[in-house]
Amino acid sequence: MSYFYSQCLAKNPDDKALCLKHEVGDFDLVPANLKKEIDDFVQIKFWPSVFEYLGKIFPKFRYFSVADLEEDGLNLPVNIEDITRELNYDLFNAEDIVGLPDSCFRKIDGKSIVGSVIRICKAIDKQELADQIYQIVEKCFTPDEHQDPTDPDRADFGLRVEL
Repeated sequence: MSYFYSQCLAKNPDDKALCLKHEVGDFDLVPANLKKEIDDFVQIKFWPSVFEYLGKIFPKFRYFSVADLEEDGLNLPVNIEDITRELNYDLFNAEDIVGLPDSCFRKIDGKSIVGSVIRICKAIDKQELADQIYQIVEKCFTPDEHQDPTDPDRADFGLRVEL
């Protein structure tokens, strides 16, 4: 972890978002009705598609549910030969969308997490799901098209972190 990030996170671990690229309004909360719509989408369409995809690689996911995800997380090994480091990082990032209606959810969180959801959908050949989630959120924020290269969590997956 770089000196900049360690100093930023040392002040308050919750300030990770301040270390990321952000714009005016990014720290505004996402409206409750939109959070509900996002949550419905990820529980009914997104996660079942991800579990189906992962079930082809890891047998435990053939019977995995959103409840299992909420309780235990995905717990994927960091270095898996069967999926890319970028996809593994996006899966890790997307886990934060579980239980969304109960949590504080800012636009900066949405840009990053929904961006990960969209990239995952594309990686698992579910472009129609990527299009659906984009349409759900587009009036409130624009999801990140690419991973934020300044996110210090990327280093945990062997990905380069920019200052």
